[in-house]
Amino acid sequence: MKQANKMVIYQVFPRWFGNMKSSLVKNGSKVENGVGKFSDFTPVALSKIKELGTTHIWYTGVIEHATN
Repeated sequence: MKQANKMVIYQVFPRWFGNMKSSLVKNGSKVENGVGKFSDFTPVALSKIKELGTTHIWYTGVIEHATN
């Protein structure tokens, strides 16, 4: 049973989340090793994550870039 007001965080590395490459090349490029994108977090994917009981997603490795 889910406790009221309890946060459940799903930690994910976006660069790996949607990566479809199954074999990795040591020190390989993005083309060789693949890379996930934010567009991989589709409504269906987010729904599946929510079904796990999560309340928040922590996109690990995402940095805030300075903007003017």
